[in-house]
Amino acid sequence: MPVSRLSPADQAAVIAITGPWDGLRANTDGTAADVLHINGTWVLRQARQDAAAFDRETALLTRLAARLPPALAALLPVPKISGPGWHLCRHLPGVPSSRQSLAALSPQARGRFLNGFSTLLAAVHTSPEGDYAAATPHSPDQWASVRAEAEARLFPLLSPALAADLRAALAEIGASPLAMNGPALIHDDLHPAHILHDPATGALTGLLDFGRS
Repeated sequence: MPVSRLSPADQAAVIAITGPWDGLRANTDGTAADVLHINGTWVLRQARQDAAAFDRETALLTRLAARLPPALAALLPVPKISGPGWHLCRHLPGVPSSRQSLAALSPQARGRFLNGFSTLLAAVHTSPEGDYAAATPHSPDQWASVRAEAEARLFPLLSPALAADLRAALAEIGASPLAMNGPALIHDDLHPAHILHDPATGALTGLLDFGRS
């Protein structure tokens, strides 16, 4: 990954925090940013194209961390320093979650993971209105449109039993007394690879990629 996109002054500011770059590992799998792991301790993220959206994510993470308890804020990739189209944050340990990695946990460890994840997600999703990283509204009308499209195009491909189960689950969600009464922050990209945990204890260790929040 090219580090030359940083100005000499910005690169010097990063090195002042990370120390000399003795160990580097690039990750270019993401769609919005290139990632450089530095010395196993730091992560330098640089926007690929949309620097403005990346900078909104940086601002969101900074404000969100200030509103969360320290133990929860430590689970987010909070920028240590940043500049236009880039930020530096601490490396979050753990392994990406998956059906296989969670199945390998003991029931107690799996419960620890679920408790930690639900606690963090509830705290993040009840952050005060207004801290949005991207313009991705999720209104009731939008969800109704998505559901109608699923009913027309997806459900006919399912078995009758599975389609009935999904309709029942959606009906329960729609009737939930926990429905939001107004706008709220939504992570919006809860891909298993973005949810990190300790494979030995099941403890949640990180929640990544808030670019679509």
